[in-house]
Amino acid sequence: GKLHFLLYFSPTKIMTRVRSSITTAALLLFLEGTVGFSPSFPFINKSILCTNHRKNTITSLSGAGDGFGASSSLPEEKTFGEDQIRPNDIIDSEGAMSEFFNSNVEWSPLFLSMIDDKSAPAMSFLDGDHGGEIEFQDLSPWKQLEPIPKDESKTAVIAEWLDKVQLSLLDMPVDETVPGQDDLDMNFIEEGKRILAISRFHVLESKSADIKLRDELFMTCWSELAELRRADEADTGSIILLPEYDIGDLRRFADMNVMRPLEWLGISGNFEISAFKKGVAAIRILHGLSDIPTDEVLAEREIEAQKAYEESEKETDGLEETDILE
Repeated sequence: GKLHFLLYFSPTKIMTRVRSSITTAALLLFLEGTVGFSPSFPFINKSILCTNHRKNTITSLSGAGDGFGASSSLPEEKTFGEDQIRPNDIIDSEGAMSEFFNSNVEWSPLFLSMIDDKSAPAMSFLDGDHGGEIEFQDLSPWKQLEPIPKDESKTAVIAEWLDKVQLSLLDMPVDETVPGQDDLDMNFIEEGKRILAISRFHVLESKSADIKLRDELFMTCWSELAELRRADEADTGSIILLPEYDIGDLRRFADMNVMRPLEWLGISGNFEISAFKKGVAAIRILHGLSDIPTDEVLAEREIEAQKAYEESEKETDGLEETDILE
């Protein structure tokens, strides 16, 4: 099937800080008519229409037998859905819940603030009223974090990660013999929209065994969860990059310290959590991820956009030349 992409890029100061390039920004191949999704990605502020970029690129190179296209025949590990299953650890859920909340008592106000329903399992282990707002104070364990680091060593890690996810997108296999959108196309769309949802970046630089990193990772994850929850905007997210972290350890951490606790708080449906490695191990937190619009919805949007364009043309034609000059 034919796909129309928007290539977003920007020569802003942020882009300069991460020492990125137009090539790196090419990962943001965004399906304007297929996804109907507005990017919150902070490195981006302009767009260029680019038709069949992925399919022409991969198809033209895949026949060469080596190089970039050669890996296109290999399935790319998904960063969402069934491929993000938990480690095969058998645990006592009730015991794990008790251990988690009793070990993180100082975080109770934040946990309570995120609960919508008093019947949430976590309420058995938390004292106080659910809901409400939390305050960010110097002594509170949760912090109001900057969305983008300023340290050059950290922005270099972000640049490396952007390069890897770009290649992973462009390297996805494609089947030109299948008319319309197939599973391969949908995987590309799903992965692409998740990249575009990321608006906050963090880099933690220590090894898995470092207990201080574990505490910093816990603080970063739950501070970001609270921030995304507070902002309450759809299709937004954070990425936490950990260059020295073992991906197996990271997946276990994400399972026991983020995924399951969100279920216990009764709000797992508001978030999508995944731990994966694209050059750099990472935890991705997405909030309010919207579904891909149906063909009917997209057709309605196209009609509305055309009407709006025609109305704006009429208004422009009705202006006097002096009014336009003014």
